[in-house]
Amino acid sequence: RRSELSPVLTRSIATKAGSTITKPASISEAETHWELYASDTATGTFYLMATTVVGTTTYDDTAAAIDTTATAEATVGVNTPFPSVKYLATDGNRLLGYGVWETTAGGSMTPRSGRVYFTPVLDSSAGLLAVNDDERISNSVTVGLGYIDITRNAGSVDRALAGPLNGAFFALQDKGITMLSPTGSPEVPYRRIPLSDSLGSVNQQSVVMAEDEVGRPAMYFLDQALGPYRYGAGGFQRVGKDVQDIWDTVNTSATAIAAWGIYYKSLNIIIWAVATGASNDPDTMLVFDVTEGR
Repeated sequence: RRSELSPVLTRSIATKAGSTITKPASISEAETHWELYASDTATGTFYLMATTVVGTTTYDDTAAAIDTTATAEATVGVNTPFPSVKYLATDGNRLLGYGVWETTAGGSMTPRSGRVYFTPVLDSSAGLLAVNDDERISNSVTVGLGYIDITRNAGSVDRALAGPLNGAFFALQDKGITMLSPTGSPEVPYRRIPLSDSLGSVNQQSVVMAEDEVGRPAMYFLDQALGPYRYGAGGFQRVGKDVQDIWDTVNTSATAIAAWGIYYKSLNIIIWAVATGASNDPDTMLVFDVTEGR
């Protein structure tokens, strides 16, 4: 894990070649070391002078000159911390996050509803500064921005992040589903493709990645109004019309959890547990037979 650099400390050194630097107080986020960067000018470029364990609070620099062959500072913004997202997914190389708990978050990426955040590819920083690339987001126009906006002003609520499905991810809102299609570009790794502005998801827990009746990958979810739905090779398909009478009783505003889902591959069924009536916890199960389509 790595943070952005702290504010610049400027001082004149007249009596000796160097200076004693005292680090600020630790921030208690499992940090293990602190780094000192230095430059002959306040605008940089800054170069790594020392890496010191956090238990040692000072470093005495007595070098006669800046070592310009040392590691240079990272581009401003590339080590921005992840915001406090509600939903996470991964393609095996990147971490994606969606839905935020806060509106402000100190030095992390600014939290925004309707925005999907993504990290750089794992180990993409190797050879420069070895960092945990799943702990940072780029907030640099030069390197590339680590987010893509889904819909920022549509009045929708972020509900789920699902995938991968044939390499793509899906941001589901209460009304609205957007696909993030991979581009192969390291700077802009996903392309936004709106799929529906009327269908949506009840919650994250009820989105199920499974298969269709012939074994092709498919995503199953619970639409707020129409209940069980599927997206796959055939596009959107309503799969719960035969239980609409039950769905009409589902309490999608349950204070505990409205629904959850699971795929039993050996039985080829999707099971959803839903809260009905005044219940704030699931009390009824809907079982979809993938092979029979009912």
